[in-house]
Amino acid sequence: MKNALLVIASGLLFVACTEQLENPRTLNPAQPSVDETRSRELQRAQMDDVPVPERFELVDRENRSFSYEEGGVKLCDQHYWGLLDAERVATFYKDTMGARPYGWTSKGDANDSGTRSLTFAKDRSTCLVEITTVKDGTRIVIKRRGASDR
Repeated sequence: MKNALLVIASGLLFVACTEQLENPRTLNPAQPSVDETRSRELQRAQMDDVPVPERFELVDRENRSFSYEEGGVKLCDQHYWGLLDAERVATFYKDTMGARPYGWTSKGDANDSGTRSLTFAKDRSTCLVEITTVKDGTRIVIKRRGASDR
């Protein structure tokens, strides 16, 4: 039994000595720094081509809302919270997304497990608007995917 423990301990020591463990504070000099690999495009900017009902607040805690645009691709996930009734929020999006400043075309409307999902398309992009009644108000999750405007 003692010999088995000695063999296991020796094996672990060998692996620990031969395998470089990643530690963000001590990078290999040949490797790029964290700043060189960090995305500078990730942000919390709100989308300019998707409207938000009045008095809805952007939820940015825990990095829930973000916008990323690079290489001709744009991804946005934005969460909002407000007190307007979910049905009125759905009507707002159906009436507003196709308006001139936004230019989206409605592609679908579904209601599944208490979440209303409205799908829109524009050029080479899609936008999914999920509307859910929660205990303290209404939550909107907007997911935009597709080609960049740049």
